[in-house]
Amino acid sequence: MQESYGAGQVICEIEDETVFIGLNSPRSLNAMDPVMVSGIVEATEDAARSGHRWIVLHGKGENFSSGASLDGYQDLVESVSPGPDSGMYELIASERGLTDLARILRHPHINSIAAVHGWVIGQALEIALACDYVVAAPDAIFWLPETQHGWNVGMGATYLLTHTLGLGWARRMLLLNEKLPAARAEQLGLVSRIAADNDIRAESLKLINQLRKSSPMALQFQKKLLDILPSMSLDDSREMEIMTAYLLASTHDPREAMTAFRAGRAPNYAQPRTNNGASKS
Repeated sequence: MQESYGAGQVICEIEDETVFIGLNSPRSLNAMDPVMVSGIVEATEDAARSGHRWIVLHGKGENFSSGASLDGYQDLVESVSPGPDSGMYELIASERGLTDLARILRHPHINSIAAVHGWVIGQALEIALACDYVVAAPDAIFWLPETQHGWNVGMGATYLLTHTLGLGWARRMLLLNEKLPAARAEQLGLVSRIAADNDIRAESLKLINQLRKSSPMALQFQKKLLDILPSMSLDDSREMEIMTAYLLASTHDPREAMTAFRAGRAPNYAQPRTNNGASKS
């Protein structure tokens, strides 16, 4: 069953308990106008609100996305001016929507994948960076040309790119606007998996099946630790790990893991509640 959002520019379907959110404007290289962006946000919010833990964003046609549509945002940008009638507030609201999307994609209960191929440009790469993992076809090319068009990146992309690739490559991509092919992106850590046979959907499901072997609660804790500990001191990080280990020790999963190991079977971990409250949190 399919459900459409953003005037049909976003198609949502479910396979194997995984929500696939597809950018559906291939004639424009899936260029993102405000309507499509609103559709992506709404589809992701609905998936999270419904309790889905696995979300894959992908693009229909020959490319993931050429990024923000300059034509689509023209009226909004031209409406920004000093005064009470300025479109500044609409522009800020649009950016806030993308920030909400980034937060949902990184929510501890959600495991998000950007399954990309062809061009992954600008705003499209910002969305991919907001996901937990990037699965790429060999032909994927990542590019952030925002400064050439008078913009800076958003959605926390400066922070995420620097922490993922290091300051040197972040400068090369953000200031020199260098393109990054998939093979090099995998070497640098931006890409988690390359689909050698170009089947990024199947490769995404393989990655999800690997995640399913782990305790959902442990994944949530470890995911949050990855987000917060790099900005803390080493000693504080160690203390935080002790505290979270204590919390995990009080749950069902560590005991189940030991029981399953002794019995020579796969563990039956406790599953999270259906509604995870991830929307806009």
